Amino acid sequence: MDAGFVYITDAKTAQPGTIKIVTSVPVSTPINYPIAIISSSRHRENAQKFLDFVTVAEGQKILKEGGFVPQSG
Repeated sequence: MDAGFVYITDAKTAQPGTIKIVTSVPVSTPINYPIAIISSSRHRENAQKFLDFVTVAEGQKILKEGGFVPQSG
């Protein structure tokens, strides 16, 4: 039997029947996914467009549908 930890955002988008969630592990601090444009980017303009998109209402809605929650503060 194979087993491991899986982020709920990954489990929600996996092929049906490939992941069985048997328990959840409560955490005392949220798991954060920072977003940034890397300094060596050869596609800085596209990277900025992506960053701009995911930080506005439409992008936040898509992220929320995928199980991500915006960081407050």
